[in-house]
Amino acid sequence: MSLFLETISIQNRIAQNIEYHQNRVDQCSLIQLEPFLKRISVATNKWYKLTIQFTETQIIKYQLIPYHPRVINTFKILIDNKIDYSFKYADRTQIEQLMQKKETCDDIIIIKNGEVTDCSFANLLFFDGEKWITPENPLLKGTCRARLLDQRIIVSKNISIKDIQAYSKIMLVNALLDFDETRSILISPTTFI
Repeated sequence: MSLFLETISIQNRIAQNIEYHQNRVDQCSLIQLEPFLKRISVATNKWYKLTIQFTETQIIKYQLIPYHPRVINTFKILIDNKIDYSFKYADRTQIEQLMQKKETCDDIIIIKNGEVTDCSFANLLFFDGEKWITPENPLLKGTCRARLLDQRIIVSKNISIKDIQAYSKIMLVNALLDFDETRSILISPTTFI
């Protein structure tokens, strides 16, 4: 029995982008998020991170905590051609093992089969001076990434490890970190190690 994970942003007591979360849940489970979300009580208008663990047929547990974004400025580039995170599994052992190799960097960028995929907790966007590009083959097809592609705010293409330095900015996006150019990180010689 696989244990899956879904992470949802709740802002001003409203769960964000539920359609995209339900689409991803539908790929591995029969659970319906809307009835479950109606039972969640949010006391204030703070920004919350709702984490749900579930199987193919039932919700096992959930956690609702105030959300505070991490500060990320540097990345360790790591190669792992065997990593599999095609579903959002609750077991993140492979990613955690890679994170132990980050040294003094804030996070990692995972390269699989010569291509850029994701960092440890978000999809990546790269700015080429005209448009924002996301890797064609991420480890996980995130809900924010899917919405941004649908809205044509970003495009996808293969990005090789040697292409990274050709971009001027990088941005991390996930269910809690929406597209916001003010969060982009300028790429410098010290951004990637």
